[in-house]
Amino acid sequence: MFKTIKKSILSNGNRSATFGYVGFSGNDGSKIENNYAVYPYDADATISGNTITTKLAAKQTYSSTKGCRDYALMVAKSKDKNLSMTNVGAFLEFKMSKTIADACTLRGIKVSSAANKLAGSVTIDCGSDAFTATVASNGAKEVTLSGINAKITSEAQSF
Repeated sequence: MFKTIKKSILSNGNRSATFGYVGFSGNDGSKIENNYAVYPYDADATISGNTITTKLAAKQTYSSTKGCRDYALMVAKSKDKNLSMTNVGAFLEFKMSKTIADACTLRGIKVSSAANKLAGSVTIDCGSDAFTATVASNGAKEVTLSGINAKITSEAQSF
């Protein structure tokens, strides 16, 4: 099978997204059966049949203007060129505030799991309408979000 990965950028006002468009066809030049897109963009993403392999970063960097949506793993599958992204992972949003008068500055957030892999090589099964993502057995059980330098106040802030 022939694989094509193409970097595409969509924008709407001040918001933009970069994703990888992945298509495949038979060696005989037959028509592409399905179109796929994976976000965030990964030049090393591969596809075999209905399975996409990409990666999810264990070390992520927070942006005060975009939050951390660059790491929200999404996939689209379509028989035409109309692609609708579906979230295939978890996206966590933290709201933090303080109730004491002491000064407090948040520098990072660490999410860990005793039982589940949270980051690393990810395979996404797109064989049905409900996509499933599985992190490889050697994946990380922890995700670190750095780049935060926020004074925590009594007003709730989202991260």
